[in-house]
Amino acid sequence: MRVWEEGRRIHILDTTHIEVPLEAGTYECSGVVKNADGTYARGYKLATLRTLLDSAGLLSQVALAAIQVHDVALCRPLLEQAPVLRAGICCSKIVALSMGPCYPT
Repeated sequence: MRVWEEGRRIHILDTTHIEVPLEAGTYECSGVVKNADGTYARGYKLATLRTLLDSAGLLSQVALAAIQVHDVALCRPLLEQAPVLRAGICCSKIVALSMGPCYPT
């Protein structure tokens, strides 16, 4: 049996923006969004599923998309396909708890 199959595991689902220069339109598959302050940003959205073990932390899953992709749409495949999640964990509850209200896509 592998060490990481035993003991308590905590999973952290997170998204973050990776911005690139707005005036450079050469970033492949990047997107553009309008910020709350009216400015525009070009870039990507990075989603990570991290697993904290008893004595270590692992980057379990990652996904990358254009910056305008909704967090739920980006993270749902991570949760549905993650081999580190134990049976019985409901992906919609994790998304709702991690990122606020869960709206159907």
